[in-house]
Amino acid sequence: MKKFKIAFIGTLFLILNLCFCSSIATIKVDDSFVLPEKFIPNFILNEASKKIYFINQSNKISVLDLEKKEIVGTIDIGDITPQFLTDQLGGVIDKANQVLIIKNRILFVVDSNTDKLINSINLLSTPSGLAIDQSTGKVWITYKSTPISVSLINDVSKNDIENLQLESLAVKPLNSVSIFHSPVLNKLILVVDDAKKWNVYLLTTDLQLVKSFSFKSHFFMTPIAFNPETGRMYTHALNKVVVVDIERSKVLRVININQSGKDSSVRSGIAINSNSNEIFVPKPQDNKVIVISGKKNKVIDKITVSIPIFISVDSVLDKVYVLSYPQEGETGSTLSIINR
Repeated sequence: MKKFKIAFIGTLFLILNLCFCSSIATIKVDDSFVLPEKFIPNFILNEASKKIYFINQSNKISVLDLEKKEIVGTIDIGDITPQFLTDQLGGVIDKANQVLIIKNRILFVVDSNTDKLINSINLLSTPSGLAIDQSTGKVWITYKSTPISVSLINDVSKNDIENLQLESLAVKPLNSVSIFHSPVLNKLILVVDDAKKWNVYLLTTDLQLVKSFSFKSHFFMTPIAFNPETGRMYTHALNKVVVVDIERSKVLRVININQSGKDSSVRSGIAINSNSNEIFVPKPQDNKVIVISGKKNKVIDKITVSIPIFISVDSVLDKVYVLSYPQEGETGSTLSIINR
């Protein structure tokens, strides 16, 4: 009887293990196409217009229609110093259908209805973070400076910009200064990496401190994504994803995503589907995109994609867009589309 129980338990464990393993590789790439640029580090996705925007090698903004899978326009932004391999910070003001894209020290504002440049705003220095209040259209831009500087733009169609210094925050940023807007709390979340720890500040929209906390920094712990629906922040640290609850001021979980045993030396992106509460993390050295459940705080799937370096998510249509580094012989970066 004892042998039967042991055999039964062993068989049951094997079945459960096989079921779990099979559930970890169920998502596949539905479509992919090569972009007409040899390499772009990232892009800005406008979910409403189904377009992506990026600054190309000719220092113009390219507009790619995701349904037509082709460039439908280019926008002249004048003569700027080429820094092509740097990330392009930006976002979308939904109600105005305006695309924001920053290159060097300039914020470019594009009307996504006409794909015309409607404004350009000179900034203090090269920005480190950007947040948007979708209800008002206000924009906050942070810089890696001491003391920390923040630009508040009330209307991006005008040069209505106010530059402020947060002298009360006695911290010296070394790696990054990120900022997010929480529509649920109507507060700003400022995250400062001083190389030893991550300092998180909850601020009012006029930049008054509400509370702060910190947690241990992991090596190369960038970038950061914030889920406004759950109030949780996620950051990718080499082979780990750190989950932080902003309201409770604590680290909830450190999730191991080391599938191959290889260390990640690539500063890849991280994205969130706020509707499904799923987090997507590229693992370029494994040719995988790791899918994490925000509810369970664990890896639930992995997607095979060649050298993924950047991810953006359309939470409305449940589509994931993955940008891959071009392989030998390819004419440009590949954009893969995954339907969840």
